[in-house]
Amino acid sequence: MMPAHCQQAFLSTIALILIANGCAAGGKPAPVDCPISDPSFGSRDDGSGRVEVLFKNDAGYPVDSFWVDGGRKEQQWEQILPGGTLKRNSFPGHGFRIRQVETGITLLEYRVGAGTSSEVRVSIQGCAAADAQELTGGSDWELDPEEVAATRRLVHDQEA
Repeated sequence: MMPAHCQQAFLSTIALILIANGCAAGGKPAPVDCPISDPSFGSRDDGSGRVEVLFKNDAGYPVDSFWVDGGRKEQQWEQILPGGTLKRNSFPGHGFRIRQVETGITLLEYRVGAGTSSEVRVSIQGCAAADAQELTGGSDWELDPEEVAATRRLVHDQEA
């Protein structure tokens, strides 16, 4: 049995940890600062070997994903809805930039590392400036179950 003064100190420490992590206020950690886009960021040749990159949008709002070419230009735009995923076949050295829709706030710059395994999972997280935005898309982010079912039928029915 722990002495009473130790129990009180232990509980006080746990409470401070929870408060520091934002858990006492709404159960979520405090948002982190958004990364600053690096103007020199781009794809490069870091070796061979195909890598499957799976991006998962854990930000809570839609994001735009881009492959960044060697000239530092954003290419191959694709949107990822909240909770959605995007799979890309890539190579070591390839760079990707993720931005919040509408605002263009950078959430992530990711480069496939040399020696990376053949499959990589990347979680896209929100950040303070992006989390504070009032986006207008709202209900447009919801997937219509009938449209999803129709798309799945088309994807699986090669005769259609």
